[in-house]
Amino acid sequence: MKTRLLVSVAAICVATAATAGTIAPPVSDPVLAPAPVMPGWAGFYAGATLGWATGQATYPALPPLAIDSFSYGGFAGYNHILDNGFMVGGEVAVTILNLNDRFGGFVNTVFDAKLRAGVVAGRALVYASGGFSMSSDDVGNTGRGWNIGAGVDYLVTENLFFGAEYVYRDITDTATPANWRDRFHTVQVRAGIKF
Repeated sequence: MKTRLLVSVAAICVATAATAGTIAPPVSDPVLAPAPVMPGWAGFYAGATLGWATGQATYPALPPLAIDSFSYGGFAGYNHILDNGFMVGGEVAVTILNLNDRFGGFVNTVFDAKLRAGVVAGRALVYASGGFSMSSDDVGNTGRGWNIGAGVDYLVTENLFFGAEYVYRDITDTATPANWRDRFHTVQVRAGIKF
């Protein structure tokens, strides 16, 4: 009996010694890296433009007239960013041109309503745009037409961005019959704030 007890105790000691150090340490939860934060292009924004317009104004019975003017203006819009990084949005803009022609100098104000589509590439937003344009000058002429363009904006801070944009416009006199047609290119720099 005593021998059996000693053998049992010895067996327990041997088994305990054999398993010592083989217990696996507790497994900690894996540390997940935070998902990359996409620059915040979504939402409302507004800003100002500065550029140069070149093109041509045509009249029914007169030779064409060159458009070559400094331009400035402002814009406001809204961006909606899809899950895949694509952007859809809208923008309204006003551009002012100081023009000289055979009739004297005048100021032409152009209003644009544009749809925009693009893609977020890091801190940059690359886009194409197109829409409706209308113009009014200080000598009583009004016109309607269309615009198309492309550009890139870059976030310098969380809310401040700078960019460059190209816009082509084709605007015709609203009078019947039409007395003129303006077709011109504008290259401009942009600065804006996101809200």
